Amino acid sequence: MHRCCTLRNSTQTRNDVISNDGATRMTDTFETPFGVVQLTCDTIPSRSPTQAWNQADAYILKKVQEDYGAALADKKVAIVNDQFGALSCALDAFNPEIYSDSAIFKRWLKINRQGIATDVYPIESIRDSTADLFLVKLPKNLHFFQHLLSLISNNPHVVAYVSGMQKYWPRSFFQTAGDCFAEMTVFPGVRKAKCMRLTGVKDTPQIELTRTVHMEAFGFSCVNYPNVFSREQLDIGARFFLENAPDLTQAKRVIDLACGNGVLGLQALLQYPNCRVHFVDESDYAIRSCAASLTINQIDLERATLHQNDGLFDLDLSGCDAILCNPPFHQEHQVSSHVADILIQQSYLALRPGGSLYLLANRHLQHGKQLRRFFNPVRQIASNDKFILYHAMKDKTETQTKPALSRPLIGKSEQSPDDTERSQRRHKPGEPTP
Repeated sequence: MHRCCTLRNSTQTRNDVISNDGATRMTDTFETPFGVVQLTCDTIPSRSPTQAWNQADAYILKKVQEDYGAALADKKVAIVNDQFGALSCALDAFNPEIYSDSAIFKRWLKINRQGIATDVYPIESIRDSTADLFLVKLPKNLHFFQHLLSLISNNPHVVAYVSGMQKYWPRSFFQTAGDCFAEMTVFPGVRKAKCMRLTGVKDTPQIELTRTVHMEAFGFSCVNYPNVFSREQLDIGARFFLENAPDLTQAKRVIDLACGNGVLGLQALLQYPNCRVHFVDESDYAIRSCAASLTINQIDLERATLHQNDGLFDLDLSGCDAILCNPPFHQEHQVSSHVADILIQQSYLALRPGGSLYLLANRHLQHGKQLRRFFNPVRQIASNDKFILYHAMKDKTETQTKPALSRPLIGKSEQSPDDTERSQRRHKPGEPTP
């Protein structure tokens, strides 16, 4: 089934395709100074329009082409914090180095490059890059932005272009850029997008890479890397979950899904010595935080396995006893239940019959309705004016999956068999993430 529409923007033609698995995807024709690119992304309910690029992508490409023209072929280009692959695909002819913290980005980059495998390097590798021209999409997190610029500025001759949408660009980000670079040229806003060029590296001290948060009330500590949610303190949602933690006495295999710094799984490992925990998050820095936290709390590393992965795509974790999940309620800057809905569906498939999903929900999002589509019974363990902690049990007699899944889930993806094998490789704390 296909639905097609043409948007007013002359650089975009959007085709909506409903695939056989029920997932609705948007394919955009993105016209850039470097050629036409076809880009695909999932729809996000309640967000319109959904597309794999924005005006900040178009603006940064336009400024780079205007400033360099044919001379760009002589530059070593690097791309940082791309989203669905708009910049990476548009500049593919220049063989850019690509740096990202996100497993979601890696999956969509491969889709938008028609299945062609592409090297994506961890953020910390920027320190060793010899690229002289960086294109950076503005991140949400100020400390992460500081970290990125401190790594990029290791090369004294580097030029960096940064772009983002104006409404998501606080003044503090300009101050941070000025702390790292001597010359900052801010270009006029175009179609609600902003772009700046940074040159002249300053000799600035390295910022603090990790922050250790001691949680005396719960008897353990966590180590937070850049780009981890609530880096400075335990967030109120996780605190509420820990205060009302479920009884996992009978659980042997546990998943901390969308684990962030891993506080839910850490508490489970400390309280229940017979359980093993799989920590799963799409962020490389979140997984690094989990590894460091396991060490600082002197937890037996054989009891934990770390997965940097887009949810449970292609992870063979079926038959687990319990899943702990404090899901994100933002898709980039948009408040949405989309990510949580996917994680609920994936959790249903991963649990054994009779297994339990413990999910923290923001009151303003209707997670209870989605839980009841897949689980029976569903009950509230605890609630306050901000959160509801749900216990959803998979029917002990359940043998088939529920219909109408909104995305391909465990065991289904666009990856080749070789890439699936690599994505499933489990690694122990202290090893580099795959």
